[in-house]
Amino acid sequence: MSTLEQRLLKLERRLRMYQIVFAAVIITGGFLALTAFNGKTNAPDLIQAKEFQVVDDHGNVMVSLKKDYDAGNIKVYDNVGANIINLLRSDAGTGSLVTKSKSGNFATRLTSFDDGSGKLEVYNKNNKMVSLVGSNDIDGGFLGIYNSDGKEMGEMNTSTQNTGTLHLKNADGNTVFQVTFTNGNNGGWLGLFNSAGKNIFRAYSADNGGRASIYDSNENEMVHLGIASTNDGILSVFNHLTNRICVLGSDDNSNGVLNVLNSAGQNMNGVWPK
Repeated sequence: MSTLEQRLLKLERRLRMYQIVFAAVIITGGFLALTAFNGKTNAPDLIQAKEFQVVDDHGNVMVSLKKDYDAGNIKVYDNVGANIINLLRSDAGTGSLVTKSKSGNFATRLTSFDDGSGKLEVYNKNNKMVSLVGSNDIDGGFLGIYNSDGKEMGEMNTSTQNTGTLHLKNADGNTVFQVTFTNGNNGGWLGLFNSAGKNIFRAYSADNGGRASIYDSNENEMVHLGIASTNDGILSVFNHLTNRICVLGSDDNSNGVLNVLNSAGQNMNGVWPK
């Protein structure tokens, strides 16, 4: 075989190899093109890492997911890197969600009490809690309102009788207004208090209607307004010795009568008119 024939044979072999490679490339490319446009995404079943982060175009972390405080922890950041939301484990071992201001102070906290019951705390710009929603120690609902210094000014609560109660307080923390229930008939009870927390007025329900009393600063009853057994009105006045000195009401025939008594509470004129 001449040298020219040998070269032609080698050239034919190379050409045949190139044809095979070209055909393989075409087949592979066609397969990839078909699988790329078939609308299916083969997602991995599991991804594990110490921390996952979502970043912006400049590499600033926007979201962080990692282990912290012996549990999972999710933090959300704003465009200047301030942590504004945090999802973490509470001290009681339950879930906790915290939102923050740009300064890092608390804005709200959704967490739990030590017994595991839930609570929601709202804070002012000075990081003082100003309201609290949660449960009390008898598993009822509770709403607390606080002033700018973090002192409780009022609360809406549930009682041991499963009724509602309302308390308002002054700057010293003393109760000045209270609405609750009346023992016995489960009716309403309203009280006003002076600045020292002494009860000076009460209005409440009774079996046959309403009653009201006025008290001095030592909580001694001075005036009582109520309903007699005859369903007629009755008014009693007391002195500083706590003795009743005047009674305005009715007789058995529903006629108006006035009893005047001495300082010791003893009758002076009997029933007037006679």
